[in-house]
Order: sequence, then structure tokens, then C-alpha cells
Amino acid sequence: MAKLLSLVAALCLVAGIYASECGTLQRLLVKQQWAEVYGTGANRVAFGQELWQAIFTRAPESRKLFDRVHGGNINSPEFISHVVRVFGGLDRVISFLDQPAVLAKDLEHLSTQHKAMKIPAAYFDTLRESLLDVVFHRLGHNFQRPAWDACLHVITKGIQVQLSAAAAAAAAAAAATAAAASSASTSTAAALKCSCFILHILIIISI
Repeated sequence: MAKLLSLVAALCLVAGIYASECGTLQRLLVKQQWAEVYGTGANRVAFGQELWQAIFTRAPESRKLFDRVHGGNINSPEFISHVVRVFGGLDRVISFLDQPAVLAKDLEHLSTQHKAMKIPAAYFDTLRESLLDVVFHRLGHNFQRPAWDACLHVITKGIQVQLSAAAAAAAAAAAATAAAASSASTSTAAALKCSCFILHILIIISI
């Protein structure tokens, strides 16, 4: 038993040194700790509700995105069903952490899905930060935050790809529309100024 504890301690030390990246060891650690906190049944639902409460505390305005599933009441059957669905997806992508090719395809699918739902990319940063806090609350000092932070970045950034691109495209379109409107306004003003000048000349000539 002492040898096993020494091995675990050594692994944790190595993880602390190299956890700034989501490498093989970090992915295995996150998977192991996720299995520990994910639990089953009622515990899983309570974990999900704790996460969403943390999200709504960080970003109160995000509740409006969940009106369809009664986001105003995290104890409602509709919202609990939503929590179970989201956690099912989160459990799946975490299980794929050590299968990069499979993970990439799943994240691409989730990115497409959330783009269609018009979810702002920034909320996935809120999700990541909230999940870090909630998992720490459940694991205490055993929580390997650097590994979790690095690997959750892999997941949330993968989902954000199309959301960020859509936001950039919308911003570019808005900027182009504003520029066109400004150009049209400038042209109109210039034409009006020219007309006034010509009218002024005609008045002088007629005198």
C-alpha cells in the first residue's frame, strides 16, 4: 500500500510540473477524476445543478438562453432533463480525451450544433471556469487544476471554433453595413453641398 501511495504521489508531482499542457498524463488524470465526481443517479443530478447554479451566478443573463427548458427553476423536471443531456455530452467528450481524432470530430459536431442554437462563444469560457470551481469543491486538495484547466480548454475551444467564426462574420457584416451607410451619408452630404453652391452661383448671376 505504501508503494502505491508513493507512486500516486509521484504521478501527481509529475502532473503538476507538466500540467500546463493537456498531454497524455493530464488527459488520464482528468478522466479518472471526472469518473470520481460524475457519479450516478441523484448525485449526478445534484452535481449538474451545482454546475448550472455556478454558471448562472457568473453570468446571470445566460438564464434567458434556457427559457425553453425552464432555466428559471433548476429543480424543474425540464431543466433536470437538460442537465442530464448536457452531462451526457460532457461525459462523452471527456471519455474521448485520449482519442484525439475521435474527440476532434465530436467537438466539431458540438460546435455545429451550438452555432445553430446561436450560443455565444463566451459562455463556454463561463462553463469551463464554473466546472473548474465545482469539481474543486467536490474533490478538494486532490483536484488537479492545471490539468483540468488545460484539457477543458481543449474541449471548450473546440466547441467555440464555429461560434467564434460566426461572431466574427456577423461583426464584419455589421461593420460593412455601417461603412456603406456612412459612405452613402457622406455622398449625400457632398451632393447637397454641391447643389447649394450651384444654387448660390445662379442667384448671384440672376442679380
